[in-house]
Amino acid sequence: MRKAALFFLATSVACASGPEVVPTETPVSRRLEADRSVATTLRAIAARVHKGEAAKVRKSLEEQASQIQGDPKLKLYLAWIGAPSEEAWQEINALAKLNPDDPWMWTALGLIYLEWKGFLEQAQGEFDRALKAVPGFVPAEVGMADLLRKRERLPEAKLAYEAVLAKAPEWQEALVGLGLTLDKLGDPAAKGLFERALKVDPDDLRAIRALAKIAVEAKDADLAIALQSKLLEFDPQNAEARVAVGRMKLQKGDIEGAAADFEAAMETSPNQETAQALAGAYRELTRAPDEIRVLERLAGYDEADPAPLLRVAELRQADKDLEGAETALRQAAERKPDDATIHLTLARLLRQRDDLVGAIEAYRAARQRGAEGVDQELAALEKTACLPDKPLSGGINRLYNEVFRRLNKEFQARHEANRNLGGKFGVKVTIGEGEKAASVELIEDTVHEPVLAALVYFSFKDAAYPKEKPRTVTFEYVLAGAR
Repeated sequence: MRKAALFFLATSVACASGPEVVPTETPVSRRLEADRSVATTLRAIAARVHKGEAAKVRKSLEEQASQIQGDPKLKLYLAWIGAPSEEAWQEINALAKLNPDDPWMWTALGLIYLEWKGFLEQAQGEFDRALKAVPGFVPAEVGMADLLRKRERLPEAKLAYEAVLAKAPEWQEALVGLGLTLDKLGDPAAKGLFERALKVDPDDLRAIRALAKIAVEAKDADLAIALQSKLLEFDPQNAEARVAVGRMKLQKGDIEGAAADFEAAMETSPNQETAQALAGAYRELTRAPDEIRVLERLAGYDEADPAPLLRVAELRQADKDLEGAETALRQAAERKPDDATIHLTLARLLRQRDDLVGAIEAYRAARQRGAEGVDQELAALEKTACLPDKPLSGGINRLYNEVFRRLNKEFQARHEANRNLGGKFGVKVTIGEGEKAASVELIEDTVHEPVLAALVYFSFKDAAYPKEKPRTVTFEYVLAGAR
């Protein structure tokens, strides 16, 4: 049987070998080394399964099983491929009933129970059976120590692991278990135990994860990157490991490498935190198009947060994409409508775009929300738009004529400089309660002159409509030179 296990390790698992243990002639030591070989095989199977090689492992074991008929250990190995699934438990439970004197069967059942939430009592029962079959059976004693650790009886667990290591030096599972116990106790000696464990078996996932955690906490970037990269060998889709590697690369100043890792993590497991890290990396790299792409995705995670959109607006404005910047700012304002700064930023951008209607509206919104330093800018812009010194007032016909008089005056002044200027304005005014306009909409503008458009729009928007009932009225102005 031992020959079969070693053959599997050498030809199929390629598991790392630990320090050579010189065999002795005593039955106890021979048994110990046989059990160490089985433990190594089970661990190697689990590692290869995590690497996505379950089919290869199964094929190799089935080939061996065809040559060695009825070997219970090979059957255990085949079942272990699926551990800790229910199916694996069922297969091993059947083996245990057929081989009640083999402590490995009961121990394997206990190890599966340890992985299931709420089954610690059942795990203890299986380890008890293993120890009853073979008193002092080391794998079961390690299982008992694991139970103590999972029950948070850490001092007792520490003693139990140390007892195992006293009679079975460098027993891999005991090294890792003791390391996990000391780590929970805040004992820095945990790191050394994980390092020892990885010398015995460089593919021990528990040891890799635990030591990687310690390296991250200690800001040991080189070690953390090496260990997290090792985890990615087992699971290339492990987004958590990708992000951890990326953060360590940031710490070392490898921003390009960090961005690549964050991108890979976003492909497999996109989330807000990773998107923020990726956007930050692209910001440091001054890769604006990539940063915008990630920020727009980031904006979808929290629809109440305007920050990503404000950054998008900043980047688009820097790239002279004023239309894109306006879109982002308007979206940000929708998310935080009471933010005076957003409205003021939008107002200044619209002024830059010669959209006087939008700019004045945004300035007024900013002033209403308490923005400082707005009055002077708004007054200058309203003067530029030739708005009346005080709101117009009157019936529909009077307002129409007064607006036309003012509009025509400004139009004629501009027509002298631009003989092609002309066109049509259409304005829809909804008169609401309180003799004020509930809404004003510029429904047609073929003139395309910002000052004239603002004059028409705000003349009606600011006007008073005494004695007018709530209704909707459409006004139309045709200016000479219309085309």
